[in-house]
This record gives sequence, structure tokens and C-alpha cells, in this order.
Amino acid sequence: MITASPRLILSAMTAFLLAGPSDLVAAKPSSELRLTLSVDQPSYAPYEPVVVRYELTNVSSSPIEVPNFVDHHSGYLTFEVSQGDAEFRPFRTGPQACGPYQATTLHAGDRLSGQMAMVSNAYGRLAKTSLSPEYKGLQQYPFSGQGKFRVRASYSLAPPPGSVGAPPKISADPVSIVVRPMTAKEQQEFSFFSGPADYSSAAGASAESNDLAADIKRWREFADQFPSSVYAPAISLNLGAIFLDGVGLPAPDARSAKVAFAAASQSRKRALRGDALLGLARANIEQGFYDDAQKAISEGLAEGITTEQRVRFSQLQERLEASSK
Repeated sequence: MITASPRLILSAMTAFLLAGPSDLVAAKPSSELRLTLSVDQPSYAPYEPVVVRYELTNVSSSPIEVPNFVDHHSGYLTFEVSQGDAEFRPFRTGPQACGPYQATTLHAGDRLSGQMAMVSNAYGRLAKTSLSPEYKGLQQYPFSGQGKFRVRASYSLAPPPGSVGAPPKISADPVSIVVRPMTAKEQQEFSFFSGPADYSSAAGASAESNDLAADIKRWREFADQFPSSVYAPAISLNLGAIFLDGVGLPAPDARSAKVAFAAASQSRKRALRGDALLGLARANIEQGFYDDAQKAISEGLAEGITTEQRVRFSQLQERLEASSK
């Protein structure tokens, strides 16, 4: 059960507000904080999203101040991937967020948690153009073929005020990932796409579309044609976000968003269910279906969701209560 104090929830909801100098505190020894990783499946098909969950836990008996940036986009969490016994190489996906520093308090036993779907490595794209040796040889799609892999992560702690140099970090033990051979059925499904970049864009892992309107239509056809595919849940989730926000469309389409989010929430990819239910609740609120929105929120809160998702569900609950008055 993931728990967080009221102060933790409130500070997470205001993560990008300005913080004063008093918020900068000395880093605590790693024995007082623990960072752990887990994955959602025992094995994966090539290119299937690997959902890594991360948790930062206060294992001491005292409150500890830590940076309030548990979202992997913040840069405080960094990830690395290794195939077999090869060296670990950097991995990043999605946009890199920025904002002023803010601390939050983890009381004894409190946790900060989130998750990341790993498909495309943004640093792999840099390897094609950058002269930096840091990116040399990096693969854009690290889980594109059969093999055994490891993923590890570290979390940067705030340095004491006035200190210089890199802040201390807490590291998680690596988690193992097995990519099995692609079945004949999966080969047929994957051939629907023009290539890995097309699939990665469909799954929301990158943005390399030259004609988004046409691509959205094709991706929707895939989700309808192959609803049980291992590749379908992430595509449905991405389509839901596209329809709800109106990206590449003349206007937002909450009705189509609801259908896509519902499909993602009912798929066998349980790790994506929390985000799918968040989207489903939003789509229902946009259409004025408040009872359906409440059902999605209640189901989401009953899931084993991350603290990051719990904050977003709480925000939706407040919005729903305000909308239904």
C-alpha cells in the first residue's frame, strides 16, 4: 500500500511553486532512504512498453526533506540500461521538465512513487547527430530484440545550502528484464507500422510524425483491428490523450477519447490502467457524465497506483465536485 502524508500530497500538487532558501536541506544518508524499482511483467515482446515503477521510501524513524520531483521528466531521477553484462548506458524518454527547486517531507514510512514506460531512448536519437562520446553507440530502441537486460536508477538529493559540486545520489538495485522472441502474430501486428519510429509515435513514446492527422487515423485502425495485441494498450492510451487534448485535430474529441481510454483501462496491461482511468475520468467530466467520471476515479483510487497518480485523481475529484454543484 502506497501512503503519503497530507503535507506530501499538498506539496506534490504544488511542485512547481517557488521555494525559498529554507527549503534547501542537507542530504540524508542513503541508509535513511531507499529507492526501489520493479517491472510489470516477467517478460516482454520486442518493442512492447516496459513499465518500470520506482519508489522512494523513508525507512528511518524521522521525517526527511527530499526534492519533490519524483516524475522521471524532472531530471532528478536518472535511468540507465544494460544488455547482459555490458556497461550501463543512459536512458531518457519524453520531454525534460524544468522548474524551481522545492522540497517535500517524507515522514517515517512515507513513499514517493511514479512509473515510466520504456520504448524509445531519446539519447539514442542524439547518438545519430551528437559528437559526444556519452551517446556513441546508444540504441534508440533498446528492447527491440530478444535478450536479457537490466535497468537501474538514481535519485539526486538536495545539497546543503552553499555547497558546490554534484548533489549526492541514492541508487536502486538493478531490475532484470527479459525480452522474448516475437511471435508470428506479433510480427503480423508490428508490420502494420512503417517501422519502429511509426510504432513509437503511435505508443506516445516519441513524436516523429510528418502527417499527424493521417497517422491518428491509422493508429486508430490498429487499435480497432488488434485490440488484444501487446502493442494496443499504449496506443489506445496515447490516442485517448490526443483526442482529449485535440492534438493534430480541428478540435478536442472527448467522445473518441472516452472510447480509447476505456479500451486501455480494460486491457491486460494493468500497469497502464491508472493513467487510462485518469483519462477516462477527464473525458467523462468534459462531456458532463459525472457519474461515469466518479466511477473511473473510484476505480483508480482502488488500484495500486503511484503517489503521482493519486495526486492527479485527488485533483480530478475536486474538479468533479466543483463541476457537479
